[in-house]
Amino acid sequence: MNKDYSKRISELNKRLPTILGKDAVPIGIILKEKPEQFKVEGVYIITTPDDKKIVWVGETTTLKVNERIKHHCTLKQSSDLNVVLKNYPDYPQDYNVYLVRCLEETDARQRGQLEHFLISVLQPVFNR
Repeated sequence: MNKDYSKRISELNKRLPTILGKDAVPIGIILKEKPEQFKVEGVYIITTPDDKKIVWVGETTTLKVNERIKHHCTLKQSSDLNVVLKNYPDYPQDYNVYLVRCLEETDARQRGQLEHFLISVLQPVFNR
């Protein structure tokens, strides 16, 4: 039994340096230029503009990462960045300057597992 979950944890842990090693792109660039690396299903990490603090980890469900980032900036749900920022006045309020990294994952179950793993390990400030 131990080997079953140890193997799964190890597989998730191997993906951590991969996503953290991806190039970070400002949200403003993603919204304007729609870079190819964000036109995928996957998991994403949002960091402060200075890239020193992870503030959000998320996954796509029906959208591509670039589309989900657009929703983070335009929708008014409690799970969207533009709404959450209002609760954190000490953080920059312009969502365009926050940085995003993503890792493609087409399998919905693995996407969800990876998102939860990253939230557990990285403890992003804005995730509830």
